[in-house]
Amino acid sequence: MMDVFLVLVLAVGLLANAAWTIFLFRKSRKARLAFSADAGDIDVKVERILSEIHRVTSANVELLEGRIDALRDVGALADERLRRLRASLTDLEILLGRVQRVKKTLTDTSA
Repeated sequence: MMDVFLVLVLAVGLLANAAWTIFLFRKSRKARLAFSADAGDIDVKVERILSEIHRVTSANVELLEGRIDALRDVGALADERLRRLRASLTDLEILLGRVQRVKKTLTDTSA
């Protein structure tokens, strides 16, 4: 009788173990399917984020290029003004030299 009871307990244990294994297998399968659906959703979100990053980066690059061009224009204008100032300074030095010569000749003739 004890042998039958042990066989019966063993059979119930095996059935419970098999049921538990099937339950866990189905649950993990659903989890894997849910994860794969989430992974697809993650791919879409990552693509959107990358697209947005690319758009913002392109806009920033265009803005920077525009500012660089404006700075180059300002630099060219400053260079032109410096060239004119140097030319004016040279003209003033020449004029000052002439004034000093005239002043010297006037002082020499007065004396």
